[in-house]
Amino acid sequence: MDIEDAIRLNVCAMAVQVFIGATMRRESIINMTKMVDLGNRYGIPTLAVTAVGKAMVRDARYFRLATRICAELGAHYVKTYYVEEGY
Repeated sequence: MDIEDAIRLNVCAMAVQVFIGATMRRESIINMTKMVDLGNRYGIPTLAVTAVGKAMVRDARYFRLATRICAELGAHYVKTYYVEEGY
């Protein structure tokens, strides 16, 4: 979606999937940071969604890392998954 479309639709936030550790991780991170920059310019927050591929490990360590990367690169919100493992 283009930022002009988001503005025209008067969205509350924009969402983007981020594939930390997957083959397309670089492209997804760049895409998220571009969306964060555009959203900040127009006052629209960005939601980063931590995506998990079938072959990837779904443990607390992965989700902590993915969440931290998204937050440090500017995402206003991060959607991740609950795991039973401890800290």
